[in-house]
Amino acid sequence: MVEARIDTDKKVLFVVLLIALIGGIFGTYSYFSAKSNTEEQNISTATLSMEFDDSSPFLNAENISPINNEDILTKAAKKSFTVTNTGDIDLTAKIELSDIDMDEELKNSNFKWALYNGDIKLNEGNFEGLSSNTLELVNNISIAQNNPINYTLYIWIQNIDEPQNELQNKKISAIISVSGIQ
Repeated sequence: MVEARIDTDKKVLFVVLLIALIGGIFGTYSYFSAKSNTEEQNISTATLSMEFDDSSPFLNAENISPINNEDILTKAAKKSFTVTNTGDIDLTAKIELSDIDMDEELKNSNFKWALYNGDIKLNEGNFEGLSSNTLELVNNISIAQNNPINYTLYIWIQNIDEPQNELQNKKISAIISVSGIQ
């Protein structure tokens, strides 16, 4: 009588291949059954509209001269605009300057900006070291639906009681934009 012997290594290899084959079949079935049973997903977004004091999103300022802190609201170059969420949901947004084109001398700590909502200062900063053509003015602001919000962006040269001739007679232009971040 001849006895058939199967080597232990071959048994282990056979079991491993069988498990891999069964796993592959069930894995493929699970993947495709999950794909075919996924329901349609709807995403709601808000719709923003902006109105500008002169109907243009462009900020253009030339020949800016130094002013004192107490004169910012009356003498600084300014751009007023209104943001309205005309969508169906409240949203969180950011306001920024984009496509900034400015003289290099204005990339200085004394060339400043401030964003106001009425008499409330939301944020302020300067243009020192600006290396891109975008500058975030404010982030994470809540904009309720159908509730217009008035903003004013001021830019100026901070008077430091020293000659600042290198900053004067320069220009800056940019686009003011608002975008939802939710």
